[in-house]
Amino acid sequence: MIRAIAIITLQTLFFGCINLKTVNHYSNNALKATQKFEEIPYTFLQHCIDRCEMSAIDSFKIYREIKCPCDQYKRADSVTQLVYRALRGYFDGLTRLSNNQLTNYQIDRLKKAEQRRIPEWFDYRAVSGLSREMQEKLGHVTPQTLGQASRIPGVTPAAVSLINVYIEIQAKRREQAAAI
Repeated sequence: MIRAIAIITLQTLFFGCINLKTVNHYSNNALKATQKFEEIPYTFLQHCIDRCEMSAIDSFKIYREIKCPCDQYKRADSVTQLVYRALRGYFDGLTRLSNNQLTNYQIDRLKKAEQRRIPEWFDYRAVSGLSREMQEKLGHVTPQTLGQASRIPGVTPAAVSLINVYIEIQAKRREQAAAI
């Protein structure tokens, strides 16, 4: 029984890696294809104008200014661009995820946030959402960075995130007050 579980686990890990490579390959190719599409200089609107001009030439009704009913084609172009931007974002995210870049990005962001300094003027009592106990702990210990605050027993990651946001809010309020 244990041997069967071990074999299934190893197979899952092995095929999981292969699938991740396949996902990466697929998303890379799809991303390249969407980029190639954006390089195509021809649009639905251009097709409509070309068709309208050819129709005028065929019927010998050539005027200085040919009016073509191409509003639907303009909309088709904008919708197509919107769809391809969404697809590009999806495949870019999938590529990053399968390359593990997204996780690295999050870790880098967390490292930067840990190093963020907490100003001396920062008022923990103004942070709505922090319990009175946390406000007192943080006010008593007075950590210098968010990383130090996160290592205080009882201070949750959500509390550190709130402090991070409120540093921005209080800094903007101080700037506005100084400008007056």
